[in-house]
This record gives sequence, structure tokens and C-alpha cells, in this order.
Amino acid sequence: MPNLVDQIKKNLSEDCLKIGERALVKENCSVSLKGAPTPFFSIDMDNKQAPIKPNETRCDYIFIGGTEDVFLVPLELMNGQPDTTKIVRQLQAGANIAATRIIPKRAQVHFRPIAFCGGKFRRVETRRLSQRTILFRGKCFDIK
Repeated sequence: MPNLVDQIKKNLSEDCLKIGERALVKENCSVSLKGAPTPFFSIDMDNKQAPIKPNETRCDYIFIGGTEDVFLVPLELMNGQPDTTKIVRQLQAGANIAATRIIPKRAQVHFRPIAFCGGKFRRVETRRLSQRTILFRGKCFDIK
């Protein structure tokens, strides 16, 4: 029986998938996937084949990986000063897309929204971000 990661991958266009990549890059911001749970893949949400409408708000990537425990991670990458409002809006959009179009309804996943910034998070932005949460399947999750 295929694991959940393989089941999800089969329902997506290969054109939007980053399979086996050890780093994800957007806006001159890079995130290492070294040590990520395997098997894994990432969905490039800016790709035309991603499961979204052209003008729809989105995060940069959605990471899905693991065997027994499957992790679903919307990722927002940005260079320069972070914008809390934009981060929250885009991570929430990624959570909504994953919940309605990517992850099977009854599938259990560990959800963790993450923002990476190529610049420096100022204290005020870190505090604002710590006060915001992302809703996924009726539960609130802190942004890391």
C-alpha cells in the first residue's frame, strides 16, 4: 500500500513538484531541506500547474514529507524586511489550499507553517508574528 506522500504526489502535476531537491529558493532566500523527513516533495505554488487559480493568494511552497508521520509545511520565503501581514495572508492561503485541494480529507498530517526571511526579523516583527496563528482544519497553529 503506498504511503500518504506517494498518494498525494500522484494527484498533482509533476511540473509543479520539486522532488529530491535539497534546497528551495525564492526571492534570493534559500531553505535547506537537509534532514527533512523522507520521502518528500515540495509543490512550487508559483508554477502554472500548481493546484491554484492564477490570481489566487498563495505561499511560495508546500512541503509534504514523511512515512509514519507525514508533515505538511506551507513555506513563505522572502528577502529583506519581513511583512507580518503578507506572511500571515500567504501562509493561511497555503493552509487553505492544502486542506481543500491537496491533502485527503481524512488523512492525518502534522501541520507547521514556516516563514523564512533572507533579511533580519526585527523584534517588533517577531512579536507580531508570534501573536498570529494559521488555521488548518479547525485548529490554530503558531508560525515558526
